Amino acid sequence: MKPLSQAAYVGWFLCRKKFLYCLLVNLIAVLDLVRIPVLIVSVHIPAGRPECAVLACIVLTLFGGVIPLLFVDASETVVIHQAHQFLTFNSLFYIPLTIVNVWRFTIQGMGYSLLAILAGVCEMIARALVGFALVPIFGYIIICFASPLAWLMADAFLIPAFYYCLRNLLKAQEMLE
Repeated sequence: MKPLSQAAYVGWFLCRKKFLYCLLVNLIAVLDLVRIPVLIVSVHIPAGRPECAVLACIVLTLFGGVIPLLFVDASETVVIHQAHQFLTFNSLFYIPLTIVNVWRFTIQGMGYSLLAILAGVCEMIARALVGFALVPIFGYIIICFASPLAWLMADAFLIPAFYYCLRNLLKAQEMLE
């Protein structure tokens, strides 16, 4: 585990106030890019706290133009604008990403690892389709939506897969009783 990720987990436990908590998540997201906001949002949306995803979107929309300055010179206006777009568009889809993470791990925990792996294959197919078929047509803007489209494709697979697993487990339980 990277030291920054460890710091993010410590911050997560220390910072319990909703606003500070979500703000901390997004500041860490700048440095740890994907894993930490996904973890935090994935933990809180199932717990009935989707406001973290909404706040993440607001923070990344408002400050997404400043965040790239940690990595590039201020004269790189095109890069800064594109990074801002990328952060904003990805943050709009944190809730579908939560479905991917929670339901994939749930399916895996139910003993259906192959279905969990196939969800990752669905994501890979979606990203490949975007890269090979849509980028030549739409350009950079579609790159910003590659991950969100992959998450939606995984959701389209995982939701029915979850109910399939649940039905099979309930049938097995009935047979035992």
